[in-house]
Order: sequence, then structure tokens, then C-alpha cells
Amino acid sequence: MQSASQSPAQTSEAKPSKPWQFRPGQSGLPQGRYALMRERARLAEAERQAEAEALLADLGRPPTAMERILITEAAACVVEARKLRRQGKSTIELTRMLDRIVGRLGLGRPAEAPGVDVSTMLGGRR
Repeated sequence: MQSASQSPAQTSEAKPSKPWQFRPGQSGLPQGRYALMRERARLAEAERQAEAEALLADLGRPPTAMERILITEAAACVVEARKLRRQGKSTIELTRMLDRIVGRLGLGRPAEAPGVDVSTMLGGRR
């Protein structure tokens, strides 16, 4: 018999027998898979913008249109390489690309610090 406070829909729902089982059609991620993907993309974009601002500051002068594109690509390479390193994957291709971009920008090895290389920009240790 139903009590006055319960609707017919509440009584007909089968409760899962185990607390870790979901009902049919229920996701394990309450906000959904796409919310997690959007959050990761937002964090990567914020990291990319911070890297681009740091490279613009290192340039020391207003960038040309081509330099702005190269800086944007360099920042994207740095963020992607860091992600791949966290996953334990190789970053050789991105490191080579970043080395070419940095060379074109003239931000390569300064005379006062000949031991600086691209891997320090990626957060690696020598």
C-alpha cells in the first residue's frame, strides 16, 4: 500500500541492490563526460595564454603579425608537450618544432647563458 506522500513513480523505481551500480541510463559522471572535457580544455587554454604572454614579454618589443602567430604556436607546443610528458609519452617532435620556432623568433640561446635549451622551457630537468 502506498503512503500519501509517495507518488506512484517513486514506488515503481527499483533501487539498485549494490550502491556502486547505476540505474539504466544513469552516468557515473553526474555532470557528464563533456563537462570534464570542457574543463580540461579551459585549463589548457589558460596555460597556453600564460605561456604566450611570457614569450611576448621575452621578445622585449611589440611583435609583428608573424611573430604573434609563431608565439601562439610555440605556446601551444609547450602545453601539448607538458601534457604528453605527464602521460609518459615522447615529446621529441614537439621539442624539435619548438626549437625551430624559438630560433625564428630570435629567442634561442642568449650569449650570457649558452647552456639553456628548449627542454627547460618545457619544464624538464637537465
